[in-house]
Amino acid sequence: MVMEHLIEIARMANVVSIVLFTGKGLEARGFYEKCGFSADEKWGMILKF
Repeated sequence: MVMEHLIEIARMANVVSIVLFTGKGLEARGFYEKCGFSADEKWGMILKF
């Protein structure tokens, strides 16, 4: 899977964290949670003009 590969590359490069912004749709959230991401730690906010 592409996400698993990208996460492994980040680990090998000693990346501390990966920050992901996605839409509010539950399908997207569920997909990324299955990849190991957590929505419990941070909030992303946008100001649009």
